[in-house]
Amino acid sequence: DVDGNKYLDLVGGASVAATGHCHPKVVAAIKQQTDKLIHNCFVLSSNEVAVNLAETLIKLTPGDFPKKVLFGLSGGDANDGVAKLIPYYTKKSRFISFVGAYHGQTMGASALSGHTSQSRFPSYIPVTKVPYPYCYRCPFKLTYPQCDLHCAKFIEDYILQTISPPEDTCAL
Repeated sequence: DVDGNKYLDLVGGASVAATGHCHPKVVAAIKQQTDKLIHNCFVLSSNEVAVNLAETLIKLTPGDFPKKVLFGLSGGDANDGVAKLIPYYTKKSRFISFVGAYHGQTMGASALSGHTSQSRFPSYIPVTKVPYPYCYRCPFKLTYPQCDLHCAKFIEDYILQTISPPEDTCAL
């Protein structure tokens, strides 16, 4: 960091450095690609690399139905896409998200996230935040199995019955 401290990153740089920071093979692949094309706004024009990637993704994903690929710039971008597509597809508007969850920094991703620092911003998405069911640090201060899965029952018996009913809830 700026003070010279060294850290062991056990979260992979918020999941973007799963192979480690500056892995030689990843750096080489990035350099090779930037020699050909450093950026392209796929909405305005296509390129061979993106088309090939889209075709590969379509072949790899299971299911026999029409598929589409949407390219974004980040995981937050992807979550914004989800926040638009799921309500459209399900005809339901409400989301349930977990307290402490992180989904990105874009407007939609911030709304879905459960961090206090992100909850200060206005949201255009109706989201109900619920405690994450984590037995090791139970948000209800209970112990498994004596708790009888109170965390799940809280969502089923309270949240889904009063705040975010199933007929209005598109995703958890």
